[in-house]
Amino acid sequence: MKKKILLVDDTPDIVENIREFLLMEDYQVLTALNGVEALAHLERERPDLIITDLVMPEMDGFELIQQLRSSEKYKQIPILVFSAKPIANEKLDELGANKFVLKPSPPEALLIAIDGLIKL
Repeated sequence: MKKKILLVDDTPDIVENIREFLLMEDYQVLTALNGVEALAHLERERPDLIITDLVMPEMDGFELIQQLRSSEKYKQIPILVFSAKPIANEKLDELGANKFVLKPSPPEALLIAIDGLIKL
């Protein structure tokens, strides 16, 4: 069964490029343009991993992660932050995310991080 990833980013081109890449790598991909859309997806489907940007309108990645980590229903889902906003490892731990990849990065770097969090 294919692993399911929820990709949350407010830049449509980035979403589409990463989505296409992950589909070629045999992942199922759900997309959302902000944290509000991501939470709506989570009401319908449970992904194996969430990839989120930090800076987005309506609900940013910081608030999304905070809500996920405070929810019994979602707190065990691994979270990969993919953002142009650098973040220290201590802040990443404090935030509750599992891994960070700086944007832009080659798709292979993202894939290595994903595979480290969920095994196919």
